[in-house]
Amino acid sequence: MGKHAYLFVVNSNLSVLKTCLELIDDSRNGVYVLVDSKSHMYHDVCQLLNSILKHVIEFDICEQIVNWGGTPRLTLY
Repeated sequence: MGKHAYLFVVNSNLSVLKTCLELIDDSRNGVYVLVDSKSHMYHDVCQLLNSILKHVIEFDICEQIVNWGGTPRLTLY
């Protein structure tokens, strides 16, 4: 089986993120987390990632302002 990458955009509700991370903690997976900086949860998410992810090959976290329902971050060409 191949490798998989998961992207989570986090604003609130750490319990849902925790459950998802526990389910995908596998050596074939990569996890990327974008935290809405307006939520002030960056440090909590960092601690959660470090405590749960034991087998994931790669994970990264960044903090950025997210405009929910605003201009999309991705542009399709």
